[in-house]
Amino acid sequence: FFVLIALASGTNLNVYAVGASGAIFALGGLLAVLTPRLPVLVFFVIPMPMWAAMGFLMFGLWALSLGLGLPIGNTAHLGGLIVGLGYGFYLKRKYPKKTQMISRYFAR
Repeated sequence: FFVLIALASGTNLNVYAVGASGAIFALGGLLAVLTPRLPVLVFFVIPMPMWAAMGFLMFGLWALSLGLGLPIGNTAHLGGLIVGLGYGFYLKRKYPKKTQMISRYFAR
C-alpha cells in the first residue's frame, strides 16, 4: 500500500529512508531467540513458530525488493535482526533464569 502511494506521488525514490523497521526487526530477533516456539500468524493467516516467521519475513522482503526494485532498507532490516538475535543470545547466557521466565510467560 505504502509503495503504491510512493510510486503514485512521483517523488524522487533516490533518497534515504528513515523509519523504525530496523528496531522492529531487532525486537523480532530478540523474541525469536527468547521464545522460538511462540506461535505467530504471518500476514494474519499463516501460523508458524517465531523463529520461522522471522526468516520467512526477511526472505520475503529481500525477494520483494529484488523483484520490484523497491527502495526498501533491507540492510537496516537485516542489521536489526542480527542485533536482536545477538542480544537475545547474550541475555540467555548472562541471565538464564530471567530469560526462562520470559519464555515460560509467552508459552502460555
